[in-house]
Amino acid sequence: MLKRRVIASEITNLTDARYFAARGVDYLLYDLNQINVNDVMAIMEWVEGVKPLILFDEENIHLIEEAIMRLSPFAIGASEVNCMDKVLRYANDSFVFHLFPEDGLERPKIVLAHADNVDQLTFQISPSSEALAFYEISPSIQGLESYLQNSEAGIILKGSFEVETGVKSYENMDNLLELLELD
Repeated sequence: MLKRRVIASEITNLTDARYFAARGVDYLLYDLNQINVNDVMAIMEWVEGVKPLILFDEENIHLIEEAIMRLSPFAIGASEVNCMDKVLRYANDSFVFHLFPEDGLERPKIVLAHADNVDQLTFQISPSSEALAFYEISPSIQGLESYLQNSEAGIILKGSFEVETGVKSYENMDNLLELLELD
């Protein structure tokens, strides 16, 4: 078990998905700009114990029905406000998230909440809801140590591309995840 909830983002291959699942992360985020629905489905067949999050934007929001039917994600979300209305319409008693991209002042962050707690018109989250916040951290030991001392929020880590199928180095990620393990 880890000290914080963790989202592994930018999952585009089975190697990353299996690695992060084995290390105990809570969520795998699939961006449909980086990976197609068929490939996400193939990966999900091999991975257990993590909750899938599916990210949409204007270019792929038309895939929302197909993705929900075929993937049954834990949560669906968007990085663009103009897509959130469609995300909320399709959420049906499940969770939604909004990815706030880096804006020069703040790191990328994700807010995850149950759809029932999000206002359909303003996208404001009810103050009484148990929304979860996640921040992308600096991929260094010092960055993580500082973050753990100063924040209770969850963490976003990034997957990466394979050198070739099944070939990757996780040495740096292993060091980060070891710091996150409960004593």
